[in-house]
Amino acid sequence: MKESGINYFFGKLGLDSGSFNVFYTFEEGVGVKINSVSGGQSQHSGVLSNSTNFWVKNGSGFFSGNTISVSNTSGLYSDAWTKIFVYEKTDTNEFTLFNSLIGITGCKIGITDSNKPYFETFNLQP
Repeated sequence: MKESGINYFFGKLGLDSGSFNVFYTFEEGVGVKINSVSGGQSQHSGVLSNSTNFWVKNGSGFFSGNTISVSNTSGLYSDAWTKIFVYEKTDTNEFTLFNSLIGITGCKIGITDSNKPYFETFNLQP
Protein backbone atom coordinates (compact mmCIF):
# COMPACT_ATOMS: atom_id res chain seq x y z
CA MET A 1 0.00 0.00 0.00
CA LYS A 2 1.25 3.45 -0.81
CA GLU A 3 2.26 5.79 1.98
CA SER A 4 -0.56 8.19 1.00
CA GLY A 5 -3.12 5.39 1.45
CA ILE A 6 -1.92 4.54 4.95
CA ASN A 7 -1.89 8.24 5.91
CA TYR A 8 -5.43 8.65 4.50
CA PHE A 9 -6.83 5.81 6.62
CA PHE A 10 -4.96 6.97 9.73
CA GLY A 11 -6.44 10.45 9.20
CA LYS A 12 -9.96 9.03 8.87
CA LEU A 13 -9.48 7.16 12.15
CA GLY A 14 -8.06 10.24 13.89
CA LEU A 15 -4.69 8.53 14.47
CA ASP A 16 -1.31 10.23 14.33
CA SER A 17 0.64 8.93 11.32
CA GLY A 18 3.78 10.38 12.93
CA SER A 19 3.67 7.53 15.43
CA PHE A 20 4.90 4.91 12.95
CA ASN A 21 8.06 3.17 14.08
CA VAL A 22 8.49 0.80 11.14
CA PHE A 23 6.84 1.54 7.80
CA TYR A 24 7.69 -0.42 4.66
CA THR A 25 5.91 0.21 1.35
CA PHE A 26 8.26 -1.93 -0.78
CA GLU A 27 8.39 0.87 -3.35
CA GLU A 28 12.07 1.45 -2.82
CA GLY A 29 15.00 -0.65 -1.85
CA VAL A 30 18.26 -1.94 -3.19
CA GLY A 31 19.40 -5.54 -2.95
CA VAL A 32 18.71 -6.80 0.55
CA LYS A 33 18.02 -3.41 2.22
CA ILE A 34 14.44 -2.16 2.70
CA ASN A 35 14.15 1.43 3.86
CA SER A 36 11.64 2.49 6.49
CA VAL A 37 9.95 5.35 4.61
CA SER A 38 8.90 8.77 5.87
CA GLY A 39 6.42 8.35 8.66
CA GLY A 40 8.61 5.50 9.93
CA GLN A 41 11.92 5.84 11.71
CA SER A 42 14.91 5.31 9.43
CA GLN A 43 16.93 3.42 12.04
CA HIS A 44 14.40 0.57 11.73
CA SER A 45 15.13 -0.27 8.11
CA GLY A 46 14.96 -3.93 7.21
CA VAL A 47 17.33 -6.50 5.77
CA LEU A 48 16.04 -9.27 3.49
CA SER A 49 17.29 -12.81 3.92
CA ASN A 50 17.43 -13.08 0.10
CA SER A 51 16.61 -10.49 -2.57
CA THR A 52 16.17 -12.94 -5.47
CA ASN A 53 12.85 -12.07 -7.19
CA PHE A 54 11.81 -9.88 -4.24
CA TRP A 55 11.59 -6.61 -6.20
CA VAL A 56 9.56 -8.08 -9.09
CA LYS A 57 6.59 -5.71 -8.68
CA ASN A 58 6.94 -2.10 -7.47
CA GLY A 59 5.00 -1.56 -4.25
CA SER A 60 5.02 -5.25 -3.43
CA GLY A 61 7.51 -7.66 -1.93
CA PHE A 62 7.54 -11.20 -3.28
CA PHE A 63 8.52 -13.05 -0.13
CA SER A 64 8.31 -16.73 -1.13
CA GLY A 65 10.32 -17.85 1.90
CA ASN A 66 12.20 -14.57 2.35
CA THR A 67 12.24 -12.87 5.72
CA ILE A 68 12.88 -9.28 6.79
CA SER A 69 14.94 -8.64 9.90
CA VAL A 70 14.61 -5.19 11.44
CA SER A 71 18.14 -3.78 11.66
CA ASN A 72 17.72 -1.99 14.98
CA THR A 73 14.98 -3.16 17.35
CA SER A 74 15.91 -0.76 20.15
CA GLY A 75 12.81 1.17 21.25
CA LEU A 76 10.30 -1.07 19.44
CA TYR A 77 8.88 -2.90 22.47
CA SER A 78 5.34 -1.96 23.41
CA ASP A 79 2.46 -3.59 25.27
CA ALA A 80 0.11 -2.03 22.72
CA TRP A 81 0.99 -2.18 19.03
CA THR A 82 -0.72 -2.25 15.65
CA LYS A 83 0.43 -4.00 12.52
CA ILE A 84 -1.21 -3.38 9.17
CA PHE A 85 -0.68 -5.95 6.41
CA VAL A 86 -1.81 -5.63 2.83
CA TYR A 87 -1.19 -8.90 1.04
CA GLU A 88 -2.13 -10.82 -2.08
CA LYS A 89 -2.41 -14.58 -1.81
CA THR A 90 -0.98 -16.11 -4.97
CA ASP A 91 -1.33 -19.82 -4.16
CA THR A 92 -3.25 -22.19 -1.88
CA ASN A 93 -0.54 -22.67 0.75
CA GLU A 94 -0.51 -21.39 4.33
CA PHE A 95 1.95 -18.56 4.94
CA THR A 96 3.30 -16.36 7.73
CA LEU A 97 2.89 -12.57 7.58
CA PHE A 98 4.76 -11.83 10.80
CA ASN A 99 6.57 -13.65 13.55
CA SER A 100 8.39 -12.49 16.62
CA LEU A 101 9.89 -15.80 17.64
CA ILE A 102 13.00 -15.62 19.76
CA GLY A 103 14.08 -19.20 20.31
CA ILE A 104 10.85 -21.01 21.19
CA THR A 105 8.95 -17.99 22.57
CA GLY A 106 6.88 -15.42 20.69
CA CYS A 107 3.93 -15.15 18.34
CA LYS A 108 3.05 -15.61 14.70
CA ILE A 109 0.40 -14.02 12.46
CA GLY A 110 -0.44 -15.80 9.23
CA ILE A 111 -2.96 -16.86 6.63
CA THR A 112 -4.23 -20.45 6.42
CA ASP A 113 -4.43 -22.43 3.21
CA SER A 114 -8.17 -21.57 3.13
CA ASN A 115 -7.34 -17.79 3.26
CA LYS A 116 -8.29 -17.25 6.93
CA PRO A 117 -6.10 -15.16 9.26
CA TYR A 118 -4.68 -16.74 12.40
CA PHE A 119 -2.69 -15.70 15.47
CA GLU A 120 -0.56 -18.25 17.30
CA THR A 121 1.52 -17.92 20.47
CA PHE A 122 4.41 -20.05 21.69
CA ASN A 123 5.41 -20.42 25.34
CA LEU A 124 4.14 -16.96 26.37
CA GLN A 125 3.43 -16.45 30.07
CA PRO A 126 0.21 -14.57 31.01
